[in-house]
Amino acid sequence: MTQNNIYVVYSTFPSADEAFSAATVLVEKRLIACANVLNECMSVYRWQGGLQREKEAVFIAKTTGARLKDAIALLAELHPY
Repeated sequence: MTQNNIYVVYSTFPSADEAFSAATVLVEKRLIACANVLNECMSVYRWQGGLQREKEAVFIAKTTGARLKDAIALLAELHPY
């Protein structure tokens, strides 16, 4: 990981409001330069032995190598699941 390279962090959230909330905190703390929130997508995943389909919001953020580890750690704290 190079400190000056740009990295993209991808996650999904249950709603756009939750994704915007996390993005706001991360930008305010200068851990990411910016984030894009795509309001709705359909996700398919396994949960408790069965296939699930749910609507989610896509969160995409840009940061540097110097901030990547801290950005991911805070994103994990802010994420609802």
